[in-house]
Amino acid sequence: MSSFKSVAGNATAERPTTPGTAAPPPLTAFTYAQANPACRVVGLAHFIHPEPPLPRSLDGRRMDVFQAYLQRFRALAQSLPIQAYTVEIPDLEIVFNPANSTLAGRAAGRTLIADAFRYNDGAAQGFARDEPVLDLPGRCLIAAEGCADTYWHFMVHALVRTAVVMRTHPRQLFDHVVVNDAAPAFVTQIFTMLGIPLEKVVSLKQVRRVRCARAWCGQFISELVYPHRLAIELLHGLFPSGLYAGRRLYIVRQGNRAIRNHPEVWEVLQKRGFEIVRCEQLNFADQVRLFAAADAIVSTHGAGLSNMVFSPPGTKVIECMAPRFVETLFWYMATSCGHDYSFLMGRGEDPPFTNKSDPGGWRSSNPDTVDVDPARLDQLCAAAGL
Repeated sequence: MSSFKSVAGNATAERPTTPGTAAPPPLTAFTYAQANPACRVVGLAHFIHPEPPLPRSLDGRRMDVFQAYLQRFRALAQSLPIQAYTVEIPDLEIVFNPANSTLAGRAAGRTLIADAFRYNDGAAQGFARDEPVLDLPGRCLIAAEGCADTYWHFMVHALVRTAVVMRTHPRQLFDHVVVNDAAPAFVTQIFTMLGIPLEKVVSLKQVRRVRCARAWCGQFISELVYPHRLAIELLHGLFPSGLYAGRRLYIVRQGNRAIRNHPEVWEVLQKRGFEIVRCEQLNFADQVRLFAAADAIVSTHGAGLSNMVFSPPGTKVIECMAPRFVETLFWYMATSCGHDYSFLMGRGEDPPFTNKSDPGGWRSSNPDTVDVDPARLDQLCAAAGL
């Protein structure tokens, strides 16, 4: 994208870390800032970790997956942070590993900041290579996140942390905005809607290592990996809400996790007032307006469902999943949004309840299409009040 900041010709090389020297243990951004007078912490809000209710299901298939998540949630909720904050860190260096889209942050030369980015595994070794580094003077807003070159991860990870910063810091304050990848169209469209000039955006896909004179990082607000209610509120604050119009949306996917028997499913949903939506054909502003007008969404598991964050509380959400790919994240997102969530398992044999990544397990086949029983879908729509 020619409108983004050019990074060519502005980099210098650094020598690798001296062999045999051990780096200090990583710190959290909050802990590092408390111990470093050159840093600054701005608190935003306290919040609690509400336990999500179990979702609606006609037959209880794969409810064991959701119950297992609840057990994990209860075990970890006590250790999760209860305050949102923005941390200002001088001399923050960021390295990007394109092999697996992970990032790592290092402050003041050698101190690894453990929570500077989600999905930072595998990126830290980039500091030891003889990589060119781009110096970014002035003030940098960090909108980079591990895997945030896809729509879901950008929305729920990078954009939420951006919203944390923007609640207390005006966007005009920043000289640069650092992102994973400037190429996806939704990145351009989102920053345009936010009123941030695209020439301020620095893409880590173009330069794998940057050093920010002063960096602002927003805390990741999450239960496990799912957005907290405060995160939903912050996202709503970034964009106009649009007008509610009671629209019923049937998201049609292509490729992985598509509905195998789409004509039968469409016959059922069309009678109940649904319209077909292909999110990949809409720009970001149109998606915001469309989902803000919705009162019902039906879809297989996919990034388009993340647009439910723009829908009014109480929206009916029905997610269809294949037996070998059961994922709980949109259930929790729907709960955070205040929506009414149901799920429908596709036809096929349920695998045994094992570790989710085991071969043949309940989350072992991302590409599976979903064979939806039209009669069961019709019954679930009726149970949800549609």
